[in-house]
Formats: sequence, C-alpha cells, structure tokens
Amino acid sequence: MRKNYIVAYDVSDPRRLARVSRACLDFGERIQKSVFHCHMHEGERVMLWGRLERIIDKAQDQVLFIRLGTVKESDTVVSSLGKPYEPEDRVVVIV
Repeated sequence: MRKNYIVAYDVSDPRRLARVSRACLDFGERIQKSVFHCHMHEGERVMLWGRLERIIDKAQDQVLFIRLGTVKESDTVVSSLGKPYEPEDRVVVIV
C-alpha cells in the first residue's frame, strides 16, 4: 500500500545537497527547495532512506520523513498559502 510522505532536509554541503535533491526527485515531487511529497511503498521508502543515509553527513545534516497516511484519490494532500501549489505531472518509468 502506498503512503504519503513529506521528505524535508537540511544539508550543509552544496555537493551533498545536490545529491540529496536528485535522490528525492527519483521518489517524489518537489514542493519547495528542500521539501518533497512522495507516494511510496515501504520498499521504496527503505530504498530512499538507504540512499540518503549513504549521502549525508550524520553529524551535520538532517533528513525528515513525515508519514501523512495512505494514498487515496480523494485526499487533498497539499494546501498552500501565498503562491499556488501546482503539482507536476509525472510519468514513472521502472527499468
């Protein structure tokens, strides 16, 4: 079952920051510069967690995974204040 997650990070090094961003893009859509909305199965969450664990410096960086619950077509997931939130249309390709 897919669950909604917010993945947010604070990474101090620009190279690690870029690598974390690319990893998160593989699993979700960017909401803000270091905040992603991801719809993931448990296996995908574990894969992303492991990938990020190999990238970050655990003494300096922080990544948060916030579980929002299961994915349902009728759920409103993101509300915005100010500029409107416009989700990206994504096509997932599994190789």
